[in-house]
Amino acid sequence: GGGLPATPALPQIWNVVENADIGCTPGGGKDYAGVFTDAGLAFQTNTNLQTPDRTDPECPKPDARRRRSVMLTEKRMDKGG
Repeated sequence: GGGLPATPALPQIWNVVENADIGCTPGGGKDYAGVFTDAGLAFQTNTNLQTPDRTDPECPKPDARRRRSVMLTEKRMDKGG
């Protein structure tokens, strides 16, 4: 018939997630959407939870981290010495 397509079982979904993971970040992501976004996947639920649109197939560049010694020097200068 012309009914709705069958909903995939959870093991099938996680198999797709694992095989498609582009590995942008280690671990589980910063939130529920981060898990999928970092894996390069998108989803949307019937309760309007969804991942943000992604236009770049590459992982986003992380913010440049400042060296701790530079931060300590600046803190000392703020305190006057």
